[in-house]
Amino acid sequence: MNIKSLPYEIKRNPTALLVLLYLTENGNSHSIGYIAQEIGFTEAAVSKSVEKLIKHELVEKCYRKGHLGKRKTLIKVK
Repeated sequence: MNIKSLPYEIKRNPTALLVLLYLTENGNSHSIGYIAQEIGFTEAAVSKSVEKLIKHELVEKCYRKGHLGKRKTLIKVK
């Protein structure tokens, strides 16, 4: 992924860049809470950044069955 080709709104948001870099390097889908813990930001900051990344179609949400049968939302690179 070329950083120069990213939208300006993403390039100026360090949290969004870290989320995108983390997901690109790991190649798996992860929950917002797990990503926040791994990159050292709050869940709220990561959630806002993920919404921007979704808006620009760089990542997508997917759903799986989580703990105790609850739906778990995961984020992955498109």
